Amino acid sequence: MRPFLFFFLFIITTGVTNAQKLSKYYTSAMQENGVLYFIEPKQEFKNNKENSKLTYDLTYLTTKDTVLLNFTYLDNTIRIIDSISIIQGDKHISSISKKIFIETDKKFWKHRYSSGFLFTDIDLLFQQEKSPKVVIYFENEHTQLGIKSSKWTKQSAIISKILMLIKANKKSS
Repeated sequence: MRPFLFFFLFIITTGVTNAQKLSKYYTSAMQENGVLYFIEPKQEFKNNKENSKLTYDLTYLTTKDTVLLNFTYLDNTIRIIDSISIIQGDKHISSISKKIFIETDKKFWKHRYSSGFLFTDIDLLFQQEKSPKVVIYFENEHTQLGIKSSKWTKQSAIISKILMLIKANKKSS
């Protein structure tokens, strides 16, 4: 009886924990022109050879078709970023990047940029199991960054659920 009770409690607490974790990754606020969602997946793409990193967050207003992908790119050199691409299998989405700021962060240059992507493209991206590559284009050059498959699998499931929640609430409004 005790092993069954332990297993039952484990299943219940795991379900509760997973439900609570989702709210750690996004916030929402009613705006005059829709609901604004801010999603922070806490994922990091890396290029170990070039010692560069990229983190991002997503901002979406329900009355728009576009999701803003705001990203921070750390590099040893100041870069003027033109655009960003996300490549996942044969799917390739790209967007012009707009500079927010550039500053120093210890030995790195911290580049903060924003790019717009269609909600449908971002939604499809996070439904895929295969981890994507991110390509940053700057000054006639580019760098490619990747993410560990296990991290992508876990985080994309969370983001996909948030995007489903957004779609479900959007339909009812």
